[in-house]
Amino acid sequence: MTAESTWLFLYKLLRPWHMALVVGTTVLSAFMAALHLQPAVWWNALGAVFFFAGIAFWHVAAAASMYAVKGSRKIVIRRRVLCFACGLAGYLATLIIANLFLPHLNHTLYALDAGIIGFYAPVFCKHWALKNPSIALACTMPILLGWHANGQPFTRETFFFCGILFSMIAAREAVKDVQDVATDKEVTELYVDGGSRRTLATEFGISIANKVASVWCVVGTLCIVSWLRIVQPTTPAFLIVLAAVPVF
Repeated sequence: MTAESTWLFLYKLLRPWHMALVVGTTVLSAFMAALHLQPAVWWNALGAVFFFAGIAFWHVAAAASMYAVKGSRKIVIRRRVLCFACGLAGYLATLIIANLFLPHLNHTLYALDAGIIGFYAPVFCKHWALKNPSIALACTMPILLGWHANGQPFTRETFFFCGILFSMIAAREAVKDVQDVATDKEVTELYVDGGSRRTLATEFGISIANKVASVWCVVGTLCIVSWLRIVQPTTPAFLIVLAAVPVF
């Protein structure tokens, strides 16, 4: 097992294209809301960069025991206090930007996202029912942040759009749980003192995890066709499709 430092691992989380994705998601969602961009959108994008950097530092420090083993690599987590401090600094920078330049609801959304990230390592990742939805919700938040920063109210289309991203990320995480099942079991066995990870794959098996991933894919597809107004699925039809997916 090869060793990897905290800073190299952080760099992999903070790659430029990851930052570009965060900014792009907030700006694109704002543009789709009104086909124009207000100045607050760009301040929100800057806040998102600080926020993403902050939660990356905070998450690695909080999840030190979880990341002690990652696939075939051993992650050497050092300077946890410094990581916590950098994470807090990033979040405080976001709060300052939000208070000076952004609508009030954005403060609440940032706080909710920070809460999800903060409790992920000590709480959410240890419960299979909370792990993937919490990740999907945190990754969906930039859409709501960008949309509201552009001065637009949340509409039916907003939530269909969020549903697309939420479902696809939840499906991706279920598939990753299958890929990481051996590592997750190893972490749980080696780091019982807070490093356990309980996933669908480790608790119920690979077959169930794959079926859950397929259900999320169908939910995302239904959100896409509804958002584009290709089909307006009724609730009974929606439930029938979901019930049929696990058969496959």
